Amino acid sequence: MVALACSAQLLVGMTRAQAATAPAGWSLSWSDEFDTGAGTRPNSTKWGYDLGGSGFGNAERQYYTDRPENVSTDGTGNLAITARKETLAGTGCWYGTCQYTSGRVLTKNKFTQRYGRFESRIKVPAGQGVWPAFWMQGDDSGSGGTAWPGRGELDIMENVGYEPSKVHGSLHGPGYSGGAAVTKGFTLPGGAKFSDAFHTFAVEWAPNVVRWYVDDVLYQTRTPADLPAGAPWVFDHPFYILMNFAVGGQWPGDPSPSTVFPQSMLVDYVRVFTPSSSTSTTTAPTTTAPTTTTTAPPAAPRDARSRIEAESYDAATGVAKETTTDTGGGQNIGWVANGDSVTYRNVNFGSTGIDGVNARVASGAAGATGTAELHLDSATGPLGGTLPLGPTGGWQTWVTKAATVTGATGTRDLVVVFRSAQAAEFVNLNWLTFTDSGGSTVPSTTTTVAPTTTSTTVPPTTTTTVPAAAGRDARARIEAESYDAASGVAKEVTTDTGGGQDVGWISNRDHMV
Repeated sequence: MVALACSAQLLVGMTRAQAATAPAGWSLSWSDEFDTGAGTRPNSTKWGYDLGGSGFGNAERQYYTDRPENVSTDGTGNLAITARKETLAGTGCWYGTCQYTSGRVLTKNKFTQRYGRFESRIKVPAGQGVWPAFWMQGDDSGSGGTAWPGRGELDIMENVGYEPSKVHGSLHGPGYSGGAAVTKGFTLPGGAKFSDAFHTFAVEWAPNVVRWYVDDVLYQTRTPADLPAGAPWVFDHPFYILMNFAVGGQWPGDPSPSTVFPQSMLVDYVRVFTPSSSTSTTTAPTTTAPTTTTTAPPAAPRDARSRIEAESYDAATGVAKETTTDTGGGQNIGWVANGDSVTYRNVNFGSTGIDGVNARVASGAAGATGTAELHLDSATGPLGGTLPLGPTGGWQTWVTKAATVTGATGTRDLVVVFRSAQAAEFVNLNWLTFTDSGGSTVPSTTTTVAPTTTSTTVPPTTTTTVPAAAGRDARARIEAESYDAASGVAKEVTTDTGGGQDVGWISNRDHMV
């Protein structure tokens, strides 16, 4: 009965909240119920605004305003933070003419608190490119300094539109910020979407511990032991509250034509509590999140010679997925920093092995270089190869890098470990594919052309047959060189966007299967 009741609550959210009341063991210290007439701006004694179109470090597309059209109450007890697709006179964004407006409110210089329960009941928007958030940042009194991430960031709830059933809770600090944040997601059961109903998001924060809840279900607990070795715990001083509705950015990607505008993030209330004297802040509730939300299915076998999409990893540390503008679309992995890794299980390298790898990479980190180490079996397993990495001119300016690979045969786990002297993010990865050129060295760049021949030299005209192929999806890209049988043609390195190989030396009646 307890499990059924919990699932029902998660699926449909909760009905309109009553007047501010404190959960058992807590005392209300601050709140805003947003019970004012439609079109009223939020209480200026409690909330201020962040303004502008700088992208806010995330390449966001919106221009934040303080207009009622973007931030005001809706007359039914909610604050509506509304994103609109519009060009507003007198505004400019980091990418040129602003295409969207939205709102970002915060309690900085008006209300801060160290420790307690921070809670809000929210209905999030929906669609590709939306990015609502309820979060906190530290004030200037912390030991980590006044700049981000030293001041600390505690994300109570973030949702990106391409994950309608999932929210994320995270900690950011020195050595664990951006894509390397200490984080975990929570997924609604049964395919329900967070945009379908209101849900309550909360953290309970005490000395050396933070706990995250969705509808009073505990799904994550973090302590200093969860931080990278030597990283400081900066959650020991007062924090202020922020709420915003971002549009686009490195994580969610840009909106699609089907994304609805205008659209609102609806906030029923924000409430902050301190622990009652009779209750310890370190007491956890008895309800826990379903364990199935963190269990990944067994990995299907992968063909090393087929393209391995970076975002299809089976396990990862530090990285995050984002929409790519590279040829073929889809996603890449970004926010990749020194020591981050991605694991691809059950990669079949074949009985004769492979001798090269091509990888599609991009980097806007000026002057930062590094490598991608290709380990077999584990992050400390045999090193099969090392890809050199460096700036490409932008985080979505893609080039193909190549390297030699040795010792990879059979079916193995592949673990890509990223190394750089730079502590911050330094590279994005879109895909990688392994090659077998019959013992020849893999070219080092995508500008290498086919082997030099004389006018009298032609490739063999014998028919080439390879082992039986796995099923192919006709709607997915079929690489020309991935044929199962061929007559007359030969493979060569391509300089086309995306790199890899093409088939050439094609004459009348040549064919591929």
